[in-house]
Amino acid sequence: MNYRKKIFILIITLLIISGLSYLYALYIIGCNHSSSYSCSTIFFKQLNSTFVATPLFISASLLFLVIFSEKVFNIWKKYAVVAIPLMLVGIFVTKVDPVACGILICTDRTFMIFFLGIVYTILSVLVTIISALYYKTKK
Repeated sequence: MNYRKKIFILIITLLIISGLSYLYALYIIGCNHSSSYSCSTIFFKQLNSTFVATPLFISASLLFLVIFSEKVFNIWKKYAVVAIPLMLVGIFVTKVDPVACGILICTDRTFMIFFLGIVYTILSVLVTIISALYYKTKK
């Protein structure tokens, strides 16, 4: 399969995941407002945007890769395999409760999602551009 088709399939898949996550997050928010005991509010506190925003940042970096060759895509793929789990660990390790932070500066998970997502996207663009320039000068 052509790598551009792979990229488009990945983008469509990530957008579908993001859309379904958004609908599920709306369900959880509605369930929390109704004060139902069947809701799992501990896990979903400030995580609604994680399931929506993270696939969107990955999709944005994939859109940039469409114009480059398959060699550049393979280098980006190696970067993404390392960076995405680190980004997710950074999001889930963030302390939500101000009492648990102690004397450290507390941030909420929504800030960390967008901060790490922006850093991921910028580094993804830099990795793509540097590897494209490397292969262009190598010719």
